[in-house]
Amino acid sequence: MSKHSTVVGTSNAERIIKCPGSRKLAAKMPRGESTSFAQEGTALHKVMELYMTAKLENVEDAIGSTLEGVVITADMIAEKIVPALDMFDELMGENDERLYIEERVEFPDIPGAFGFIDLGTRITTNNKGGGGGGKKNYGLLLDWKCGYNPVEIKDNSQLKYGAISLARKHPDFFKGSPAGFMTAVIQPGHGLKTYTYTWGELQAFQIELITAVADGDKEDPPFAEGEHCKYCPAQPICPLKRGLIESIDVTEKDYLEVITLEDIADMLNETTRLEGYINALRAFAHGRMEAGVKIPGWKLVAKEARLKWIDDVKADKWLGRKGLKAADRRTLKILTPTQAKEVLKLDALPASLADAKSSGTNLVPVDHKGTEVLSGATALKQLSERMAG
Repeated sequence: MSKHSTVVGTSNAERIIKCPGSRKLAAKMPRGESTSFAQEGTALHKVMELYMTAKLENVEDAIGSTLEGVVITADMIAEKIVPALDMFDELMGENDERLYIEERVEFPDIPGAFGFIDLGTRITTNNKGGGGGGKKNYGLLLDWKCGYNPVEIKDNSQLKYGAISLARKHPDFFKGSPAGFMTAVIQPGHGLKTYTYTWGELQAFQIELITAVADGDKEDPPFAEGEHCKYCPAQPICPLKRGLIESIDVTEKDYLEVITLEDIADMLNETTRLEGYINALRAFAHGRMEAGVKIPGWKLVAKEARLKWIDDVKADKWLGRKGLKAADRRTLKILTPTQAKEVLKLDALPASLADAKSSGTNLVPVDHKGTEVLSGATALKQLSERMAG
């Protein structure tokens, strides 16, 4: 059974809504190999599945086992699984409804559209905020996340897709959730996040996705650039990206000292748009050559080899036999501040023990979410202007 819909699944629904034309283009591209981070995430999801379905009595029993090609370590369990289960217990409280775990769900009214959900159930919560009071009954869709980049919970297309599909698959069960559907992301390092949708909001998303898929089937489907391009496999053949390269004219910009600030701004905007395309093109070409395709003028070379122990235990014994004391052949590493916060369940650490200092600045578009940092010259100029005023 395929694990990916060729029409639209949970992971690419957002992109297809934003860029309907990308769907058929992406289907033409070979599926890239999974990264080590993705493989580790899949393996940790498998640990959660085995534990939640009572096939593991304790999560620590998974240590040393190989799941999805990844050896499960004690650090993985301590840093990713145990904190996630603590947050799950916090979320569920006294709720004890049936759990739907790692289920394949089909999206309604789009033939061939399906995806997989991590966990679904019902949950009853106390309405702490305004109108109505009392308890509220919701459907619940939970997503385990193991990555280091925080996941946005609000207006998350993956979760909306899963909620709609799960409710359609088990209509009798979710009839008992008139208040709507709560979505949740549990991500060690970034905590527990929840966001609730009304049934009307989910229905609006359903219509939006159905429309986007239909638009993608048109003879001249619409394309659009944006953040959704980042993981689109069709970037190397995207008409917008290729058109951007052809439109760039640098013949009159040979000397940076004569271009205006407006020229620089325009060129930065174009290069920012191109970076994703260039990275995607390189990754696509690399994958083709590793599959045996020869690209004229290019070759594969081995990455720099780094010496490492094949077996740490055997190496430790060998070093001991060579006369090295335990203190000389082993290093003791303290927890990072982030790990300490997680283990101690603290929101902050004493300022005298840990702080966060930026190593410098990055150049980003003005609508980037980061707070603007003023250069020394700019800050001095503004101060002089305020004093003069």
